[in-house]
Amino acid sequence: MVFKVGETVVYPHHGAALIEEINIRTIKGVEKQYLKLKVAQGDLTIEVPAENCDLV
Repeated sequence: MVFKVGETVVYPHHGAALIEEINIRTIKGVEKQYLKLKVAQGDLTIEVPAENCDLV
């Protein structure tokens, strides 16, 4: 899937969330793309690997 900053997605148990940032992180020598999500209800911010988005 291709994600863009500003898109709204649904995160399980928390509902609608806005993609605030898309970052690349290197963990154990492997680069991975992470999405920073701001949940619409409350002050919760979640960072999730983009490759795991289809699992939730």
